[in-house]
Amino acid sequence: MSKFLRKVLSIVLVVGALFLIASCKNKPAKGDLVSVTVKLEKSGEVVHEKTYEVKEKTSAFELMKENYTLTYTESEYGAFVTAIKVAEVELKPVEANEFIAFYVNGESSMVGVSSYYIVADDILLFKIETF
Repeated sequence: MSKFLRKVLSIVLVVGALFLIASCKNKPAKGDLVSVTVKLEKSGEVVHEKTYEVKEKTSAFELMKENYTLTYTESEYGAFVTAIKVAEVELKPVEANEFIAFYVNGESSMVGVSSYYIVADDILLFKIETF
């Protein structure tokens, strides 16, 4: 292999490694306190709503574990919440085709509860849906 080709290959490998390192997603650093509202919905009705002050970039899962009784399973993709309980309210699928859906600011979340990091004025909604 010629010296020129080795240099080009070395440069390509270094640049590729830099892009790989830059694309790794790390847990963001927690910031200042922000408000976030959590809502639980059953049969189209909000049965629980509470606003919390948390450090910005706290995961939604951390917030929920700290303030609710959760039943969940862990997987390589994060936590899968199967039941949420607070006071007399419990959100739990009954039928085999039901699950707890996670919404952020009115939109179905593109990531799971353990991969979503809170920003100011978020509204987190959990509700039973069917598939």
